[in-house]
Amino acid sequence: MTTSVNLWLPEYKIILMTSDTQWGTYDTDEKLISTECARKIYYGNSWAMAVNGSSGFDVQKLYKSLGYVPSGRHSKKFEQTIQMAIKNERFEEINRLNMDASRRGEEMRDMHSFILAVNRPEMGLYEVDEFGNVKPAKSTNDIPIKHII
Repeated sequence: MTTSVNLWLPEYKIILMTSDTQWGTYDTDEKLISTECARKIYYGNSWAMAVNGSSGFDVQKLYKSLGYVPSGRHSKKFEQTIQMAIKNERFEEINRLNMDASRRGEEMRDMHSFILAVNRPEMGLYEVDEFGNVKPAKSTNDIPIKHII
């Protein structure tokens, strides 16, 4: 189970992403068996992605295959992949990540989805579902800001 809070205030040009820092392992009755520390938000100069799902190993492989470098020197390939995914409304690599997990027998509830924030070419917040579909994040305009903070 992942807890993440994502707040977009376009009038202030601010996107805030937060997340818990552990992966949980559950038995078939959905009882927590164990936990491990995890990084669930990855970022570059013009983007940040928060992951939801069951484990981090596949996610780390995904970021590495796209050219993510933890030292902060991120490849242009990664940023180009993100821009192309937004333009095409499809993140094929995430679809492939979950397709491979499904073929290994993982449950749908364990598949990975993402929240993607970008500031180039313009600021935006997107949801990337388990099938790699990229959609603008749902608005929470009806919730007063004092209740979110």
